[in-house]
Amino acid sequence: MKQHRRLWGLALWLGCQTPAWSHPHSWIDMVSRPQIDAQGQLTAFQLSWLFDEFYTATLLDDARGQPNQAFLADLAKQSLATLQEGHYLLHFRGVKPAPGFGQVSDFRYSLFQGQLRLDFTLPLAKAVDLTRQTLDYALYDSTYYIDMSHHAPEAIQLEGPGARGCKAVYHVPQPSAKDIEYASRLDINQQGDEGLGEVFAEWISLHCQAGATP
Repeated sequence: MKQHRRLWGLALWLGCQTPAWSHPHSWIDMVSRPQIDAQGQLTAFQLSWLFDEFYTATLLDDARGQPNQAFLADLAKQSLATLQEGHYLLHFRGVKPAPGFGQVSDFRYSLFQGQLRLDFTLPLAKAVDLTRQTLDYALYDSTYYIDMSHHAPEAIQLEGPGARGCKAVYHVPQPSAKDIEYASRLDINQQGDEGLGEVFAEWISLHCQAGATP
């Protein structure tokens, strides 16, 4: 089974209800909250992913319309294991070696206005000093089966005691006409090339001013 089809631990991707002529086939609206400590170090990400109505409807159908807490907890357990294998779909540039991750916390599914939402906190194994370097990060599925978008700079919210002295610069994806055409030709049974998702990814640059933190 292809990796993008088991991403959430379920083979529930819609074929008949999603457009069969192009990628992506599922959509996630994101809010990310980088956590900045008093020294201007990035320590963790708090992430919120809101799934599209079609995926939500499929999941609710599988739960017979009643996704109780036990069902959502089981889904979270499956999803967490799979996301760990894929490094939580979080990618970095600007820092070598790339940051590793600690123990995930608050990993839970819920319903928000009828749509499935996943919230979790992802700590870094080692804090990154943003006063000494700029860190670029993005969240994306490498095959672009899933579109993951913040949609606006306001969906990136710096938090923590050092956040006031830091900034996040939001970079809009700029795929070429050739990339767009290629993605549009992929049907529901085709997997995009590895790296296609990066072409359509939003990159966010994080940096803090030295001495500006409390």
